[in-house]
Amino acid sequence: MRFFLLFFLVGSFANAQLINNVQLEVVGKPSWQQTISLGDKGVLLFVKTDITRARIYKFDENLKQQWATDVFLDVERKSTSYFIDKEKITFLFRETQGLYYQVFVFDLNSGQSYNKGFELRDYFLDQDFVMVDKKIYLAGSNQEGAAFYIYDFETEKGSLVSGKILGKVNNQGIKYIEEEKKIRAFWAVKTVGYANERKKKGEFTKDAFLVASVYDLNLDTLKTTRITQSKGRFPITVKVGEKDNGEFVLSGVYQSNTGDKGLYISFLDKNLNKKGEGSYNSFTKLLEGTPQFKADDIKKIMSQFSFLVHTPIVHHESIISGGVFFKPEYSNISSSYNNPAYNNQNSFGVGGLFGRNNRSQSRSVFAGYNYLSGVMLITSQTGDLVEKHRIDINLLNTQLGSTISFNQNGSVGYCAQGNLATQNFNIGTKPILYKLTEEKITDKTKLYLPSYDYVNYWYGDYFLAEGSKNKVEAISLKPIENDKPKRRKPKKSNNTYTQIRRTIYLTKVASGS
Repeated sequence: MRFFLLFFLVGSFANAQLINNVQLEVVGKPSWQQTISLGDKGVLLFVKTDITRARIYKFDENLKQQWATDVFLDVERKSTSYFIDKEKITFLFRETQGLYYQVFVFDLNSGQSYNKGFELRDYFLDQDFVMVDKKIYLAGSNQEGAAFYIYDFETEKGSLVSGKILGKVNNQGIKYIEEEKKIRAFWAVKTVGYANERKKKGEFTKDAFLVASVYDLNLDTLKTTRITQSKGRFPITVKVGEKDNGEFVLSGVYQSNTGDKGLYISFLDKNLNKKGEGSYNSFTKLLEGTPQFKADDIKKIMSQFSFLVHTPIVHHESIISGGVFFKPEYSNISSSYNNPAYNNQNSFGVGGLFGRNNRSQSRSVFAGYNYLSGVMLITSQTGDLVEKHRIDINLLNTQLGSTISFNQNGSVGYCAQGNLATQNFNIGTKPILYKLTEEKITDKTKLYLPSYDYVNYWYGDYFLAEGSKNKVEAISLKPIENDKPKRRKPKKSNNTYTQIRRTIYLTKVASGS
């Protein structure tokens, strides 16, 4: 692999918004990549470089490479989750529908790594995890509701433990509190009923709520708090931010029994006791009043799009929250094929003569996630709405990720038409654009032009943007002679294979300083 460090000093960026940019190249069959923020200690980039290989890079806060480590990794998908503990990071990979798990641990200072594995034969859907000493705690669900799976790498034994929360449960985050030797978890819960209870048909949601729980290391429940509906508005998802005083800010999507959807903000004290009623902001109110979205457009968004919520940021007297609307898109691909059954019915070959034995077959394939628009809210510490902003994105990406992000100063960074845009609403109405190419990026040119795909809040005023460019190459090896036919000139068969040359861009920008 080759590594480049590029610094851009462009006149239009006189305010030093663009800090620096890193460009590196991966050759093989790269399939996925993942960036992990370490705050002001730097950032990690995990890249699946080939079918059985991966490489992880560590950069400091100035995007200067500190180390890079290659590992053998025979999995198709990126890690289900990761856990950072002191001077190491642990990644969890799942294989064979969750039957076999691989755990990779990297030392954050040196890059040295080791991996272990374990099998899980019980029905269990893992969603997050923490590592405590030589034990891994997986949080997820089974047929009954919330569940944990504990595996002890020292004794090589595992056990499934009930989380004692019944219903359709999805873990929304788990954290190990080292000073208290406790585990804290947040859950989204739905209880369902059936129009035909005996046949379990006609399923409908009876109730939806959130649960905040604290457990000891034996997973005995020490504290449970329910965040339930308010005036018919039911919380569906949650992201959790923490204040400096140890209190919690919860932000997520709610849905009312009248069909209304929107963002809520709720508060818990450091003992997980509920504080106040929180606030609720309908998506209809957040989107209306702009010429781009008419009433019919908003109805389509509400019915067809999901909302990816970001972790709320607490800064001074404000809380910054929001997210982005998205939905999966599919394309129809037609392919022609020869139908031998038709030829058998036409003994005179008429169908073949006029080409009528050729048939076309259409199939639907996943094209990517359509990111429509983002919403950013600035509220007071009690949840009262201070500002609202809508950011149009109109971007298609193959992976579900962060195409819009906010920093602690209320600035926004987002990817639009392959470019990176940052905007501080307190300074001006026009965003500042950062481009990887001067050529216009369209759906066709995006296949070979460099473009920004994701942006994340890093630390302080800084965003970290991630871009890429792929180039498919056909590589010919030395021809192989086939010496079987002795009477004729030996035939030569070309031995060719394809490889991908991917260029990855990491860009650090500041906004709002």
